Amino acid sequence: MALPRAKAQRILAVVLLATSGDARSLFSRSSSSITSDPTSERSQRSQQVTLHCGGDARRRRASTTDLVAASSCSACPPKEGVRATLEKECSRNKYYQGVFLAGAAACSITHTVVIPLDVIKTRMQTDANAAAAGAIGAAIAVFKDSPARGLFRLSAFFSGLPPTAFGYFLQGGTKFGGYEVLKHQAYSMLRASGGEEQKKKWQLPVMLASAASAEMVATVLLAPWEVLKLRMQTDSANAARGALATLRHVVRTEGVASLYKGLAPIAMRQLPYTMTKLVAYELFVRGITGAARRIELAYELQSESLRPAAIVLAGLLAGAAAAVVSHPADLLLTRLCGTPTASLTTNVATCVIAEAGLIEQTKYLMSLGVRGAYSGLAPRLVMISAMTGIQFTIYEGLRTALGSAGRNPYVEPTPADCKK
Repeated sequence: MALPRAKAQRILAVVLLATSGDARSLFSRSSSSITSDPTSERSQRSQQVTLHCGGDARRRRASTTDLVAASSCSACPPKEGVRATLEKECSRNKYYQGVFLAGAAACSITHTVVIPLDVIKTRMQTDANAAAAGAIGAAIAVFKDSPARGLFRLSAFFSGLPPTAFGYFLQGGTKFGGYEVLKHQAYSMLRASGGEEQKKKWQLPVMLASAASAEMVATVLLAPWEVLKLRMQTDSANAARGALATLRHVVRTEGVASLYKGLAPIAMRQLPYTMTKLVAYELFVRGITGAARRIELAYELQSESLRPAAIVLAGLLAGAAAAVVSHPADLLLTRLCGTPTASLTTNVATCVIAEAGLIEQTKYLMSLGVRGAYSGLAPRLVMISAMTGIQFTIYEGLRTALGSAGRNPYVEPTPADCKK
C-alpha cells in the first residue's frame, strides 16, 4: 500500500537530516512539523566537514561549540567557523611539508655532489703525508690507492655516496623543518605576550635555540650514516663491499652501538655548523636582498631580478662561516670514526680517541693547536661554501615550487592578503 505523499516527504526529510547537515536548509520551506523532528538534535552533536588539502580529501569531525569558538582572522571576512580553522591548519601543514621536502632534497643533493671534495678532505685529515702535500697531493694519493683500474679509479672519489645521500635527506628535512616549526611557534608566543617588539627583542636567541634544537634531533638521525660513510672512505675493503654490506659487517662485528660512536663529535660539529649556517644565512639574505632592491630601484631593473644572486651570495658567506666554526669538530669526527683500528691505517689518528670520553677527546683536539685542528680546512671551506650556496638556491626554489616560500603560518593575513 503506498504511503501518503505528505508522510513520504516527512520520512525522506528525516533520513536526509540524519546524513547531512545541509538537509535542514534544503527542506526549510517544508511544514513546521519537519523542523521540530527529533533528528534535529544531531546538529547539536557534530557536523562532518570535508576539507581538500593538497588534493587529498580529509574527513574531520567538529562539535557545534567549535563552530562558535573557531574564528578566522579579524582582518578577513569570517568564513564558516570549522572550515576556516581547518583550512588554516591545512595551510600550515602544507607549509611545513614543503619546508621539510625542500630541505631534505637540497641537503641530499648538495652533499652528494661534493662527495669528491669530502673524500680529499678526509684523506688529508687521516694521512700526514697527504696533509703535507695539500689538496692536489691528497687527490693524487686517493687516485693512486684506488683498487680499480684505468678510469674506474675515479670511483674512489665517490666512496660513501649512498649513506651520504640518504643520511642527509633525513638530516636536511629534520633540520630545516624543525627550525621553521620551533622558530615560528616561539615567535607566536612572544607576540602573544609582548607584541612585535617582544618578538624583535628575542629574535636572535630564538633563531639560535631553534636551530640547535632541530639539529640535535637531525644529528641522531644522521650519526649512523655519517659513521658508515667514513668507514667506506677510510677503508678500501669497506668501499669495495658497498654500503649495505659494510653496514651489515659493522653491526655484526662491532654491534649497533658502534654506529653511534661518533654521536658526540658529530653533535659538536653539527650544532655550531647548523646554528651558524641557518642564522647567518637568514641575516645575510635579509641584508643582501635589501641592498638588491635598492639597486633594482636605482637602475630601474625588474623586481626580484637580483634575488637569485643574493641567495647564492648569502649561502656562500653563511657556508664559509659555518665551515670555519665547525672544522675542529669535523677533524675529531674523522679521526674517531674512520676505522676501528685507525692507528694501523693512518699516520695521524690513534685508537685512544675512540676509547676516550668527550672530555678526553676535547683535550686531544686542543693539544693539536690551531694549525693541527684546522688541517684540511681549505678543501672543506671550498666544499661547504659552494655546497651551501647551491643548497640554499635549491631550497628556496623548491619552497617556491611547493608553495612554502616567504609565508609565516603563525601570522594572521592582512586585508590585502584577503583580496588575493
